[in-house]
Amino acid sequence: MAGGGESVAPSAPAKGKGKAHDKAGAGKTVVAEKKRGGKNPKDSHPTISVPGYEWVRGYVVEFESRFKAFLDVNAMWKMLRICSSKISKLIQVEPCQPGERVYMASTPNTPFFYMYECFFRDLGVCLPFTEFECAFLNFINVAPCQLHPNSWGFLRAFQVLCSTLGMGVSLPIFLHFYQLKLGDPPLGWVSLSGSKAGGLFQLYSQSYKNFKKEFFWI
Repeated sequence: MAGGGESVAPSAPAKGKGKAHDKAGAGKTVVAEKKRGGKNPKDSHPTISVPGYEWVRGYVVEFESRFKAFLDVNAMWKMLRICSSKISKLIQVEPCQPGERVYMASTPNTPFFYMYECFFRDLGVCLPFTEFECAFLNFINVAPCQLHPNSWGFLRAFQVLCSTLGMGVSLPIFLHFYQLKLGDPPLGWVSLSGSKAGGLFQLYSQSYKNFKKEFFWI
């Protein structure tokens, strides 16, 4: 999180517990429903045997970043719009180290957070995060990289819809249509699904089978 400006969400102290707070917006009480995944073999994953990361599903350790050299991240920086030109001198992208995994925490001496390339390439995410994006991530208490790309697609589409209709972007309204979908602990990536009121958008058609290896430092 190297100097990303005041609007940039903090690096991931949340540790993926997926706990939704009770309130969002100006004094409005909103309850974010949590939907647990069913019992099936895919939900049976061992925990990671690293102290402090017991909350992470074991299969996450399988994915090592393909961004291991500055040449790789510099090429991405030139090709994609990572941030607004106003804060470009405050943002630094860096590759990951061999053996590094996306659930690993930053240190006080080297603050950073992870992001996936597809957020910028396919979904139009641009730093600093919007006020709505920060509010949502804080509300569900997860880091940006913990939210599945398809769910980022819902966030982006909702903002475009509100802008097109000339209305303000409202977190309580968004939470009326979407609920947090969690599997059984330990946890992996967090997803959204339509609430009882029904979702607003279809899933993004792009396949994200390979996104798990596309993370890097910001």
